[in-house]
Amino acid sequence: MARKYHVAVQPSIRPYAVVVATFHASSRRPQVPGKFAWCARTAADDKADVPSPLYATARVFKEEAVYSFPFTVPGWHFIRIYLFPIKACDVDLTSATFSVVTDDNVLLHSFTPENKPVMKEYVINATENHLALKFQPLKGSATFVNAIEVVNAPDELITDSALAVAPLGEITGVVHDAYQVLYRINVGGPTIGPANDTLGRRWETDAAYVQTKEAVKDVSVPTSTIKFPDGTSRLVAPTPVYASAAKMADADVGSPNFNLTWKVDVDPSFSYLVRLFFSDIVSKATNDLYFDVYISGRKAVSGLDLSTVTGGELAAPYYKDFVVNSSSLEGADGKGKLSVQVVPMGQDTGRIDALLNGIEVLKMSNSVGSLDGEFGVDMGFSSWLLPIHTGQSFTASGKGGYGSHKSGNTFSSTMGLGRFFSFVEIQMLSKLRHRHLVSLIGYCDENQEMIFLQAPALVWPCRDHGACCMRRLRTWSLSSDPGQLHVAGTCGFIAPEYSVGHKASRETHVFVFGALMLEVVTGQLALRAGDLRCPLLSECALSPPRRQKS
Repeated sequence: MARKYHVAVQPSIRPYAVVVATFHASSRRPQVPGKFAWCARTAADDKADVPSPLYATARVFKEEAVYSFPFTVPGWHFIRIYLFPIKACDVDLTSATFSVVTDDNVLLHSFTPENKPVMKEYVINATENHLALKFQPLKGSATFVNAIEVVNAPDELITDSALAVAPLGEITGVVHDAYQVLYRINVGGPTIGPANDTLGRRWETDAAYVQTKEAVKDVSVPTSTIKFPDGTSRLVAPTPVYASAAKMADADVGSPNFNLTWKVDVDPSFSYLVRLFFSDIVSKATNDLYFDVYISGRKAVSGLDLSTVTGGELAAPYYKDFVVNSSSLEGADGKGKLSVQVVPMGQDTGRIDALLNGIEVLKMSNSVGSLDGEFGVDMGFSSWLLPIHTGQSFTASGKGGYGSHKSGNTFSSTMGLGRFFSFVEIQMLSKLRHRHLVSLIGYCDENQEMIFLQAPALVWPCRDHGACCMRRLRTWSLSSDPGQLHVAGTCGFIAPEYSVGHKASRETHVFVFGALMLEVVTGQLALRAGDLRCPLLSECALSPPRRQKS
């Protein structure tokens, strides 16, 4: 039985943020019921390079522990989880394997910590007046936590629209996702600690990410130089981020028209919200600096003139959000690279230069609300990993926003999930290649027509004298009204209880997968129309074998 451990609410300690709760394992309040171990570092451990005393203690649990945080006002909140497997416990925390979830999102799945301090930071849009944070140990293992911090964030931290990079265009619906903060980079400037950020964030330097360092020149101005126009938020990034930048260096090259590039490592199976910060602290006059912005090799902004977008001001803050899906990422061998480039416009538009002040990269939750792996809170799969057996082409009317589950974009998978696909998921499918999966060759979204283009058939070797059997694709239909959800499937794959009750479950998904595996193993079709005695391959597999007459 899960136990609920309430964390005491503390008063605000920052002018623009309310700390809903800060908990660390050595706290004597609140009183924690149930079974747990309280651990503290030994003198020998004190020699370890630990950046904060928050890592000096830990609470260890052998069963699920639930921390409940009450909110006065729902909305965006930072969740910061501090983890360090200290050695002063009976349990070897370096081998602990556990998951951390909320009611809606998976934050960590089957996580085993490294032997070093780590802080995992998330941004969650809470729709209720409380948040439950659940630590779930793997069976036979343990879970632990050193400290938890929950801080409410301003509404403008993440707005509902962003610019998609591929295909290029404005999208909406990003407020419905959960996020993990991967990188906060103060380009051209020093590290910014939590004490100098109104929301307690940490910004690192760009030294580890900038490419061709000799092409970059760091510049800075006093923070008093930065001018915030009316309506510009001071909370999205602290002023020091805008007061430093990287610009083109006076490199010894024949033409100064080269790129300034930064690269970070990312998981290629997720999409990302990339926020770029700008402030023209190098120009002497307005309308004299124009440059292009590329993300993962794709042009995202052409001819950016900061003095125009900031209302004719120099040294004024400006930022722009971009959504980068997995199909746009660089890299090979399953390793993703996300790059940001600023490039002089290359036309007679003023000085040849480009600059960048800051970068934020946030991982976006996938279709099942996970930020770590393909399992959702209810252990459902992310459907883009499943075999897709739609028709050779499929059309649907209507166009929903990014990630919308309330549109006409209603495509279904063989697994009988009966769910909706976002355009980001479609782009993920276009990258997925496996000999047992139907490849999504492409899609079209023009003139209110949406079409899937897929491989015409799926071929695999069978036991029947080395011949090959071909799975012909069938069209799947789904009602465009989510309130009238009706999944149509192929006979032979539908679980008996689903055909009667029309209710999908984990068990019905397993049945479909088993029927598919039977086809692969036996080389026979799931529906054997010519066999009146046993038309369904699944029924034959479940029936007891008949004894041979002697």
